[in-house]
Amino acid sequence: MTRPGPPRPELTDHARQRMAKRGITEEQIYVALAREQRRTPGEPGTIWIHGTVPGDDDYRGSRTLKVCVTADRTRIITAAWRGSEESTP
Repeated sequence: MTRPGPPRPELTDHARQRMAKRGITEEQIYVALAREQRRTPGEPGTIWIHGTVPGDDDYRGSRTLKVCVTADRTRIITAAWRGSEESTP
């Protein structure tokens, strides 16, 4: 029997708005969190998790998605593609 992993963080309304604007899917968010490469500090009480996401028809290879989560990883604040002009909250 396999042990269940931690619960998925909840997406805030702000995160959903930013995802829609930036062409990021919910599936990509959770893949990036599962494929964490590194962490960087965010605003107080938050961290940025940088994870890889497989490419798609528009982008070959893998891409890095930055996901801002609360320090306890219960809520997703925002997300952005690494290197995009809109990579800030």
